[in-house]
Amino acid sequence: AVCGGTVTFPARDRGILSVFCLGADARDVSIQGGQYPLHHAVLTAEFPLGVSNHFTGEPAHISVRDGSLLVIWDKAAGFPVTEQ
Repeated sequence: AVCGGTVTFPARDRGILSVFCLGADARDVSIQGGQYPLHHAVLTAEFPLGVSNHFTGEPAHISVRDGSLLVIWDKAAGFPVTEQ
């Protein structure tokens, strides 16, 4: 889970990651380095906008300013680094 911070995955050529809103709306959500980038969006529990994204060979950064995100990723991608 990510609450008010950023997680970064090292560069991977393949694999899937999904991002879900965990609870109340998650605001200022960004996904960089994935096949489907997202910039300063609001994620809600009702509409899973961050599902089935793909690693692209670049580092992947997932951040949220307000709220909580549940991040699920392909085990082969390794573990992310948490940044506050």
